[in-house]
Amino acid sequence: MGILLLGHGALVVDPAVTSLEICAIPQGTTLQFYSDIGQTLSLTRAVLADIWPLLTAPWPALDATNVTYNLSLAHDDVWVKLCEDGIVDVANFNGHQLIVPGYNYADPVQLCTGTALRLGPEGEVISGTCPTDPQQVAVGWTHDCDGLLRHYGGTELFWVSCTSVLFIEDDTEEEAALNAAISKINAVVELGSDPDQEKLTGTVSLVIPRDDFIWGEITDADGKEYAFKLPASSGVVQGDSVRFDGARSGKAAFDVVKA
Repeated sequence: MGILLLGHGALVVDPAVTSLEICAIPQGTTLQFYSDIGQTLSLTRAVLADIWPLLTAPWPALDATNVTYNLSLAHDDVWVKLCEDGIVDVANFNGHQLIVPGYNYADPVQLCTGTALRLGPEGEVISGTCPTDPQQVAVGWTHDCDGLLRHYGGTELFWVSCTSVLFIEDDTEEEAALNAAISKINAVVELGSDPDQEKLTGTVSLVIPRDDFIWGEITDADGKEYAFKLPASSGVVQGDSVRFDGARSGKAAFDVVKA
């Protein structure tokens, strides 16, 4: 059984927590990262019941021969509520133990909270608590901190981060309406592609209001459709002319502003 970590991911290292930006991975540990490319993760009960096969690893897992960025993970309100309501079983989530910051673990949580090891000529520790080099791990040094790599060293770790989570009940009008828009938002961006997206213009052809944000679709001059999500305060309504950064292959719109 592996350990799944779910929440808001970040690259920021808090100096009050640790000084390490890069850390080594303990012996017997694998660390697999997943990413939603900075978009909303849409879930229903049916998806939750069988989510594990839907997670596609974008690259191989890291092991003790690798180093990793010292990432942090913070709570997401929806994940916490799903756990509190008993919809998600943290002890057996698709066959894995689930860690949700703010529910059953610290918030936020860091991979490593220590300082870099400094070793003497005989391999003795002069100062520091945690390895930053696979060669240090190879000679037996491990994490002596309060981070995940100490508490869960020697296990399979699966890091699933997302910008936000949208959970909707099955067989509702809301599910049908939102899925129509969300299906275009979950775009796939190929590794190695240019992150600078082409600037496009178009017309807002669909708006679905929510409490604090709106889903919508944009149609450009070529008739191609792009989905977007904006705060409710954005003032964008159906029929507006807008400018946006878009990924033509993925039908996702970013940085939408009125033209």
